[in-house]
Amino acid sequence: MSYVIKAVLSNPQRPECGQITIPFPIPADQYDQTIEMLRAMDLGHSVDRDCAVDDVDSHYSVLSTLNGTLVNVDQLDYLAKRLDSFCTGEDAQFQAMACKLELKDVKDFINLTFCCLQATVITNFSELEQVGRSHYMNLNGGSAKTKELENLDGVETALLLIDSGGETVTPYGVVYDNGMVLEELYNGHQFPAYLYDSPLMVLEVTSKQGLAEGKNPEHLYLPASEHQIERTLLRVDIDTMSDARVRLDFDELPEKVAEALNLERLSGDGLSALNRMCQAISTMNEADMEKLNAVVLMAKTSGAVSICRLAENLGQFSFVPGVRTPEEYGRYMIRQSGKFQYDEDLEDCYDYRRYGEQRVRQESGQFNECGYVVYHGGVPLEELTRDAPMEPRRESPAPREEPPGKIALTLATADRWYYLTLPASEEEMTQAKRDLDVEDFSQAGITAVKFSAPQLDSLIPLDTICVEDANTLAHCLQKMEREEGELTKFCAVLEAEQPDTLAEVLKIAMNRDDYELASENAEEYGKQVLRRIGADDEIIDTIDGYMDFAQLGTDSLAEDGVRRTEFGLVRRLSNPFPPEPEIGQTML
Repeated sequence: MSYVIKAVLSNPQRPECGQITIPFPIPADQYDQTIEMLRAMDLGHSVDRDCAVDDVDSHYSVLSTLNGTLVNVDQLDYLAKRLDSFCTGEDAQFQAMACKLELKDVKDFINLTFCCLQATVITNFSELEQVGRSHYMNLNGGSAKTKELENLDGVETALLLIDSGGETVTPYGVVYDNGMVLEELYNGHQFPAYLYDSPLMVLEVTSKQGLAEGKNPEHLYLPASEHQIERTLLRVDIDTMSDARVRLDFDELPEKVAEALNLERLSGDGLSALNRMCQAISTMNEADMEKLNAVVLMAKTSGAVSICRLAENLGQFSFVPGVRTPEEYGRYMIRQSGKFQYDEDLEDCYDYRRYGEQRVRQESGQFNECGYVVYHGGVPLEELTRDAPMEPRRESPAPREEPPGKIALTLATADRWYYLTLPASEEEMTQAKRDLDVEDFSQAGITAVKFSAPQLDSLIPLDTICVEDANTLAHCLQKMEREEGELTKFCAVLEAEQPDTLAEVLKIAMNRDDYELASENAEEYGKQVLRRIGADDEIIDTIDGYMDFAQLGTDSLAEDGVRRTEFGLVRRLSNPFPPEPEIGQTML
C-alpha cells in the first residue's frame, strides 16, 4: 500500500462538483497540484474544515469513524505522516485506544498519535513474556536499560497487568490505558513540529505581532512548495512573508553553508531565498554537498541568494576533495585523474609539486580546508554571487571551460619535469620554457605523449615529434572535434596514408578537405557518384528503377580508389589512391 490514508472528499456546499480521491501523505511534488484540484471544487481552505469525508481506505480501519465528518486537507496529511511512523504493535496501540475512546474527530486522532504508545495492548495471550516486557517499556517511556530487561520476569509482569483489571476489549486487542490522558498538543489550528521528509531546515514561524491567545507557533519544513509556505503562514494569521518572525529550529545544511548563513538572524523577507536555496541543495548527493562546501569557501560569500546561485551553478566548478597543497594536487592529477599514463617505475622522476603549481597557476584554482576548487563559469564569480533579487530559476548557462587538451606532453631536462597540455597559448608555451629553464624546447626531451583520442596513438609517428608541431596538430584536432565526423575521417585517412613523420601528419590535417568518407552501401555510393556530376534528388528519383545504382557504386569504388579502414571507407579527391578492386566486390 503506497498510502497510509486514501480519502474520498467532497464539497457539502456544492455537491455538483463531485468527489475527489486523495492519497495521504500527499507526495511533496504533488502538493501544489492537489491543492489546485481542491480549489477547483471550491475546497482546500488553508484553515477551515471544508472537506466532507465520504470514505476512508486505510490499514488503520479505526479511521472509518471519520466518514461523514468535516476535515481540513492538511489535517489528514499531518495525521497520515504521524501514522506512517508507527511500526507493528504501535499501530495496535493507536487503533485500540481510538476504539476505547470512541474517537471520531480528526483533531483527537492527531492528538492520540502523541500519547497512544503509553497504552498496552495484548493481541496474543500465549506470549505473556513479550507482553510483560512491552508493558514495562510502555510504562517507562518506551525504553529500558538492558540489565533491567534481563532481570524482568515478563510473565509475572503480564499477569499482574491482567489481574489489575481496567481492560477494554476492542477489535484490535485487549487494551490497558495505563493512566494515559488525551492531551491537546494539537489545538486544531497549528500543527506541532514533526520531522517527516528529512527537511534541510525547520523554521518556527510566528507573526511579528505575537501569538494570539490559544495560538501556537507553526513550522516550515524547507524545501517546501509555494502552497505549503502560503498555508503555513496563514495558519498563524500571516498574509505576507515580511510579517513573519522566523527562528531556526533545526537544520541539516552542509557545514560551510550553515556557517555562511546568519542563522541566528533570519527574517520572513528571506524565506523565498532560503527555500530556493534548499530546493537547489536537496537534490544533491553527498559528494555534491562536499563540493558546495568548498565552493562557498572559495566565493567567500554569505546570504541565501548568493549560496543559492552557487548551488544552482555547481556544475561550473571542478573539485578535488581532500587536496590541500600543490604537491597533493599534482600527485592526484598524475596518478588518479586518468589524464596520464602513470608509470610506477618512474615514481622518483615525477615532480608532483611543480606540476601542481603549474596547474593551479593555469586554472586560478584555490585550496581550502575542503580540497581544491576551480571556477570555469562564463561570468565573474563576484557577479554570480551578487546579492541581488532572485530571478526565476532557469537552466544554468554552459560552463566557460577551457577547451579540453588534445595532446599531453611530458617534457624533461636533466633536473626538471614539465607537463604541457596542448593546444597551448604563446604565454603558456613561454611559461613552460621558463619552468624548464630552457630557451628553446629542443633543449628538453619529450618523454611521454598522450592523445585525448586514444585511437591516434597507433596512427601518428612519434619519433620525429617536436613541441611546436604537436601544438599545431592539437589546434587542428580541436577544430576537428567541433565538426561532426571530422576526427573519424582524419583517423581513416591516417590509416590509409600511413605517414612516416609528424610533418606529414600535419600536412594531412591541414588538407583534410581533400578527403571524404564513402558510404558502405554500394547503392548509396552509386547515388553519391551521380550527385557529384550534378544530379539532384529529383533526377535520381526519376531514374530509380531504370538504373542499377548498386552496380554503379561497385564499379566506382574501384575507380575512385576507395580504401577500407578500421574507421570506414575513405577516398582522396585530388589524386585517388591506387585502386583496390576487392573493395567493390566486398560490397556486392
